[in-house]
Amino acid sequence: AISDGDVGVFENTETGAPIFSVMVHFGRLKITHNLPSGTALDIEVYSILGQKVSDMHASASSNQIVVSVNRLPAGIYFARVRAIGFSKIVKFVLPG
Repeated sequence: AISDGDVGVFENTETGAPIFSVMVHFGRLKITHNLPSGTALDIEVYSILGQKVSDMHASASSNQIVVSVNRLPAGIYFARVRAIGFSKIVKFVLPG
């Protein structure tokens, strides 16, 4: 699981090139990516119980997207990041 200050990097399995990285820092989920400009990104956050607690649709106009999760209580969450046929689920921890 990614906790406060940790970074997870996810690569293209064919080329090994990084597709995106995820960092949790002070109640924000920061996603840095190298997707082409204009690429649609869907970011969904789920609680440990499977309840969707956040849903964001963004366009890759810059190489970083920030999702505020500071209103969520401390606990374990899952973020699903989807773009251009790529989907990855990231487990992260919000400290108390």
